Amino acid sequence: NEVLALVNLKICVYYESWEGAPINKISVQHGLDGTELSGGDAEVSCGYGGFIRKLAEPLLQDGVVRLNHKVISVMSNDSEDGGVGSSRVTVRCEMNDGYQTEIIFRAKFCIVALPLGVLRQGATGREQLFSPPLSQPINRAIQSLGITVANKLTLSFPTRWWAEGTGWLYIAASHERTPTFHPFELFLVESESTKDNPTTANVLVCYIRGEFAKQA
Repeated sequence: NEVLALVNLKICVYYESWEGAPINKISVQHGLDGTELSGGDAEVSCGYGGFIRKLAEPLLQDGVVRLNHKVISVMSNDSEDGGVGSSRVTVRCEMNDGYQTEIIFRAKFCIVALPLGVLRQGATGREQLFSPPLSQPINRAIQSLGITVANKLTLSFPTRWWAEGTGWLYIAASHERTPTFHPFELFLVESESTKDNPTTANVLVCYIRGEFAKQA
């Protein structure tokens, strides 16, 4: 049982904790192709929501970002005979103003940055978003991409009960653990990762991934 628990912990640390998916869903050929950006970790004092709002302020003021616009369709015209400045994409929207006012945007290009699940529904669902429909190679790529689930559980303590300098805590146990199911095995010591901030609380952050994340 001890050996099995350590093997499952290694699987969690070296595979699932990086990719977020259980080992039986990770590509044998490309499962470890992911990269990590160089440099250390930074703490966003205002939170990610405040950070994004600050970046978006000038865009909202200039009307570059339009809120409360529901996209109804994205229609493309691939013909090249329109000349310079011609509109090749038409995006039809409904405004959330109580009257469902329709507004149309025209441009040479359209970048679609939808979450994968929404993109799948728009590409192959009952109400197709794209006209003409996306090509079969693009649809196959959309359907074959995987989605992983990850959650964080934060635990705050009145005092630091772990040894100073500890960055991570690992729990290897055989109870309910399998190669694809790893509950509560990996904890980040938040106070150590942000040790330059003397006001950081004694916090442990548990990273929950894979099959267990779907239940947590």
